[in-house]
Amino acid sequence: MSKFTLPCIDNVITKEGLSHFVVIFKITKTHVVVGDPAKDLLRLETDEFYKNFTGALLILKPNQDFASGKIRGEKIFNRFLKLLLPQKKLFIYSILASIILTALGIVSSLFNKVIMDEILPYQVGICFDNICSYSSYPGYNWFCKAVDDDISITKDRHTFVVRLF
Repeated sequence: MSKFTLPCIDNVITKEGLSHFVVIFKITKTHVVVGDPAKDLLRLETDEFYKNFTGALLILKPNQDFASGKIRGEKIFNRFLKLLLPQKKLFIYSILASIILTALGIVSSLFNKVIMDEILPYQVGICFDNICSYSSYPGYNWFCKAVDDDISITKDRHTFVVRLF
């Protein structure tokens, strides 16, 4: 196991029988130095370590593009932009989707406010029927075209009812 690049992340089983991740910093013949987020830096006997070892390691090996050390003079926002720019199209789509969803949420809440505050308290049922009829007609028309069936009788009846108002 000491042939691996260190530090690496190891999966161990705790005394409670739960899966837990630790960082292995150093391996010798007699002990293993482990960074446990729950307990701090530990020096375990090799036998004790292997008793809890599941055999799963996450080994990180740098390639030739890796630069070690801290990057000085570069702000975190600039680093974030470097990561974001290759995904420009996806970022724009997500912003547009969030704007559309926000607008739909605002419009639907205003629509509900008008119904609850203006239509239902004054029992303006006919006006409410008109709103429902006119707002449902484009959706109904689209559905008929999408189904691509000849539903002329039903469509003519719906058109007649809408024109009555």
